[in-house]
Amino acid sequence: MGGLHSGLLLTMDRLLNQSTKLGAWIASELSHVVSVIQSTLHNESDAVNELCTQVLRYQGKMLRPSLVLMSWKSVCESDSNIEDVRKAAAVFELIHLATLVHDDVLDEATLRRGGHTVSYLHGNETAVMLGDYLLSSAYHLCSTIGNPKLNMCLGEITTTVCSGEISQLTHRNNLKLTQSEYYTIIKNKTAVLIAGCCSVGSTLGRGTTSQIKALYGFGERLGVAFQVRDDLLDLMCSTTDIGKPAQRDFEKGKPTLPLILYLNKNKDAYHDVCKEFESGSFHSVYERCSQSGCIEESVAYIGSLVSEAQSLLRSSVSNSVVEQLCELSEHLNNPIEATT
Repeated sequence: MGGLHSGLLLTMDRLLNQSTKLGAWIASELSHVVSVIQSTLHNESDAVNELCTQVLRYQGKMLRPSLVLMSWKSVCESDSNIEDVRKAAAVFELIHLATLVHDDVLDEATLRRGGHTVSYLHGNETAVMLGDYLLSSAYHLCSTIGNPKLNMCLGEITTTVCSGEISQLTHRNNLKLTQSEYYTIIKNKTAVLIAGCCSVGSTLGRGTTSQIKALYGFGERLGVAFQVRDDLLDLMCSTTDIGKPAQRDFEKGKPTLPLILYLNKNKDAYHDVCKEFESGSFHSVYERCSQSGCIEESVAYIGSLVSEAQSLLRSSVSNSVVEQLCELSEHLNNPIEATT
């Protein structure tokens, strides 16, 4: 019978320097997490295994399982439950992979990390069922931890993610979308999953209530900053640079922060922007955002979120792992070079 391919971790980008003690530990633990994922997804059907092998190539830096592991390590005093932590890290990666598969269907995307998407290769029906298989596998794996509170937490997270996606769909081509509405959408569809990684990790590490709350807040701010940055990459970069179709938000009628900021400042331009949006004049809209300073303002907002996240975390937990988490968050402040 066909099985899932091994050695996937060899091609993954690294979030942390492996020459450090923590970096080496994360690399080792992520290899265990990948093994858990492969074991969880293995099926008697060769067709299912082949699809799972394809989707596992979507894995990149493995941010979410890394956050589970680091949040756990930042507060724990014993590694007696490391197997449960590995399972929880795998659960969050499976959910993330499922959202990517479903997102590719919604966005009609042909590329993901430089390769063809499952929906492009096998059609939307297969992609939807694969995404469901990944979600079902995540719930099954979570149940083996034997902690009903984690199951409830996972249910709340996935429900919130779905509500965020639905809300975004209902606001397509809505150029009157407010900053508040935009932030709510990205908190729900992206940030809640990243925040959940941090809170579940610290919960499994038996952190105090204040520590768990601080780690959740850290993850939530990180998640919002991550999504704003991802939206900027889509706006400013080429398909080759980001490994997936660029300017997809514009094509799908999704207003993102730079455009929302621009329209807030230039209400008299609303009708002209609507015409440009409807006619597909991406470069006209891009020039408006670029020349008005709204892109720089969006970048500054990312920086403020990262700073808030770091301050919140350091106020409740103080150790070398926390400093590595803060260092990890600095990746979000890396410059974005426009290539559109």
